[in-house]
Amino acid sequence: MSVFWMNNIRLLSLQCRSLSQFSKSRDLDPYEILGIKLSATQDEIKKAYHNLSFKYHPDRNQGSKESHAKFTKLTRAYKMLSDIDERRRFDKSNSMANEFSRGFTPHIRRSNISRVYVHSSRKIYNFEEYTKNHYPGSYYANKKRDTILSSPTHSYEKGKQARIIWNTTLALWGTTLLAAILYSVKYADKLN
Repeated sequence: MSVFWMNNIRLLSLQCRSLSQFSKSRDLDPYEILGIKLSATQDEIKKAYHNLSFKYHPDRNQGSKESHAKFTKLTRAYKMLSDIDERRRFDKSNSMANEFSRGFTPHIRRSNISRVYVHSSRKIYNFEEYTKNHYPGSYYANKKRDTILSSPTHSYEKGKQARIIWNTTLALWGTTLLAAILYSVKYADKLN
């Protein structure tokens, strides 16, 4: 079996797995559950989850089965959308499910492609900003090191240091050898 078909089968199984968690019905769509748009950022997802989970938390609504069910759905939806890879898989499989539910057409629907493209190409989380805010010492030390290592003078300076070390090593070995020769000449008469 070719690699192309194996990759397609693998992709289809991942999409089916995502679809099994959330069907196409509106009450199980994580975007609908959290009341957010498809283009919501991670912060908007988190904010919506915290607001709704506070409202429907089982501790605030003692004995209410509806609140418990709603809270469970909120938690599942948040877990799905907060994981970047899961969100991409869901978005992609959901767009494909919509395509198949309308029936196969030979042309590609632009709306589905743009939806998948927007979610897969958008930068969702800025790790550099997180590192800068939480670990400023190591962030700035790494930036300084990267700047020094990428500068053109760094390689020149490194080569210059290597030449100095090599010349110093040669001088020390030469001095040691010269001292050994002089010592052996001076005391050669006493040994014979």
